[in-house]
Amino acid sequence: MRVLVAYDGGEAGDRALEAIANWAKASQAEVHLATILKPGEARDTSRGNVVHAMTPAATPAGQLLHTGEPLPKLAETRSEAISGILQETRESLRDTASRYLAGVEVTVHADINEHVAEAIIALAGQLGAELVAVGTHGRTGISHALMGSVAEKVVRQSPLPVLVIGPKVGAGE
Repeated sequence: MRVLVAYDGGEAGDRALEAIANWAKASQAEVHLATILKPGEARDTSRGNVVHAMTPAATPAGQLLHTGEPLPKLAETRSEAISGILQETRESLRDTASRYLAGVEVTVHADINEHVAEAIIALAGQLGAELVAVGTHGRTGISHALMGSVAEKVVRQSPLPVLVIGPKVGAGE
């Protein structure tokens, strides 16, 4: 069985991984661990075209001395910043998978998308997943109305079965 675990990097995601870890090991499930970042969560560290404040060494007459060393890079492009953020996210997911899913075949995925629930559902479809697992914070009332719920959107929109792990799972309550 192929399962997509949507991981938010917080307690809800950790609970989801803990809840499916033994099942995934026992059933030899193929687990895909994914984090979808909203654009605002993926900070752009690019500064555009920056003029270097340093100038190459020169003689008093103004002739440049060739040191053979390239000028340091003071900024990265937007695509380099995004690529770096996604690579760091994938590395973090690999570390998380090794903590919770040792002995399970895990593939990690990271993407940036304004519509997190839709991106999770689309990825599940692309992967041919048979189950989507998500953790939920269990917000209610005004905090739920203001924050929304990715898990709820996934449940409502997914054509696949969705396993939702609530805030009290594994809490000993």
